[in-house]
Amino acid sequence: MKESVMVGLFTYQRPIYLERQLNFFKDLGFDFRLIILDGSEKQEFRDQNKVLAAKYQTEYLNEVDIMGRHQLFFKKLDTEFSAWAADDDLIVPSFFTDGANFLKENKGYSAIAGKVYTLHYDRWKPNKGYYLRSYLENKYDILYGDLIEKMVRRDQSYALGCPPTFYGVKTYEVVEMFNKYITNIKLTTSMERLDEICSLLLGGIKVIDTLMGFRDYSSDTLRFENRDDPEQYISKEDTLLLQHVICTELKDKIDSKDLLEYYASYAWPLPLRLPQGGGDFSGLTGWKRDIESVANLFIAHRYHKFDKAVTKALRTSMLKYSPNAK
Repeated sequence: MKESVMVGLFTYQRPIYLERQLNFFKDLGFDFRLIILDGSEKQEFRDQNKVLAAKYQTEYLNEVDIMGRHQLFFKKLDTEFSAWAADDDLIVPSFFTDGANFLKENKGYSAIAGKVYTLHYDRWKPNKGYYLRSYLENKYDILYGDLIEKMVRRDQSYALGCPPTFYGVKTYEVVEMFNKYITNIKLTTSMERLDEICSLLLGGIKVIDTLMGFRDYSSDTLRFENRDDPEQYISKEDTLLLQHVICTELKDKIDSKDLLEYYASYAWPLPLRLPQGGGDFSGLTGWKRDIESVANLFIAHRYHKFDKAVTKALRTSMLKYSPNAK
């Protein structure tokens, strides 16, 4: 197996967001295997995304069902490490290499994330620039303890706001375990909990000291029937499945049935945490923030911990590839 990283880029009927991320990768340089995982249902979007795949010399797969896309990605996976990415975030390509190198040198960990800025702008006036915030600045290093201790620490960190490991770099074994159960998941929200359980069953998770990228808090929100109703973010079926995952994967390590059931009871945190973070662009008022947003197009690297090339790539993303860019 190759000792490198493979990335799956999920997209759905938003070619402009897809090209924004692809061009961001190109501007900053990437040398990993990249597969576009297109869930578009309409042929016009599939055709546009195929053209983009050819333009940026990446592989292309189409499958409407997101669980099916995960399985297609795993069938292609021939690297020791991998990561998923979403079309509306801007991930710095060096993060994938840094993450793979960290996991290679620190065998106790199964998944890592990096520093994430939240990206805010007016979708109707992208030429006015953007501002960055650290709503996801909480870091964690969760390696020791049993499964419950690690899950509780993870939930505490997420409640405070932190970079997600779902889009982090992870080992082959995590993706392998994830795909054993993914087809039985009913709600897309449950996928993230499944990924977390797999990661913590197989090792530790950590936010490493490298720039992961920019989570777009101003992009258009996708609406899916199987995740949008807040009352349906957790289903009884998915809860039972996640409990089954824990029991199945630990049954050879724990003899006590009662103890297994106790571990399984943590499949979902209850009560559910409230949504964390900021990002509503309606708060972009006042001349100070207006100046900050315009200045970031040219000198964001002077105020944040990344280099000039990232500022330039962000500027191109805003001025050329934002949905309403003129």
